[in-house]
Amino acid sequence: MPEGPSAPTNEPSPPPVPRRFSWPMRFFLGVMLFFLVYRPFCILYPWKDWLEHLQMDDAPARLATRAEREKLAASASPEKPFPVTDSLLGTLDSVWGFFKPWPGANTRARIRERRDYATFAVCWVNSRAHFVEALLLYNTEWSMFSPSVSTRKSMPRARLIYADGSTDEVASDTEPADRTHYFRFCECRVLNYQFKVRPGASLSCAGYCNWLAHRHAEKDGAPLKTIRLYVVSYDLPAPGVDGRAYWQDAQPEGDDDFYEYDVAERHGRKLDAP
Repeated sequence: MPEGPSAPTNEPSPPPVPRRFSWPMRFFLGVMLFFLVYRPFCILYPWKDWLEHLQMDDAPARLATRAEREKLAASASPEKPFPVTDSLLGTLDSVWGFFKPWPGANTRARIRERRDYATFAVCWVNSRAHFVEALLLYNTEWSMFSPSVSTRKSMPRARLIYADGSTDEVASDTEPADRTHYFRFCECRVLNYQFKVRPGASLSCAGYCNWLAHRHAEKDGAPLKTIRLYVVSYDLPAPGVDGRAYWQDAQPEGDDDFYEYDVAERHGRKLDAP
């Protein structure tokens, strides 16, 4: 006999399968995944040297300091009634110029062949990613992927020059006073940013000098006037060498000053190599 119509059931129909993520979230996760996979390996090539060779900026123009804002406010005139706002908008303009995906005039003058465009693309991706990561405190560049083990360590030092002509030498936290016996606790972040203070890293140098200017503002009543940075290097002991005896006698090799910072203006500049 033919079966009759089935009796209606009160069971609810299964809900539709939702999408896992919205499109904005998919885009965000895609960008993050790209950086997590790509950025650790960028240390395998000297893109920071390429950045300097192509004369590319490693950051937008900085915001005016409090002292600079006070000076700008005092210079207001009928022709320029809002100099502080103009300075802020100028910094915002530089952000667009920093992130535009084509070479600037100075960079175009140094591009001579097709591979220079590839070099520019690599530098653009890495420098812009490095800037965003610095803002978000999320560094994905990983030195674990360096081609080989280190045989030499370089660390920054600062020469502080005060208004009365006196000077001080300040070693960074990356260089312990006693290299045979030292202990560090909860200093990972401090060491990470101080290791980045080196020639060509203008953003890191400016931040480090600003920190020094607050920690060493004066000496015997004389205000701090100028900060000059240089690098000292230590050769690491070879395998089989008595490490304690080696480090007790090890002396660093110093290089020429590579960066100068004007404390009053809160402005730094790279020094030309001799």
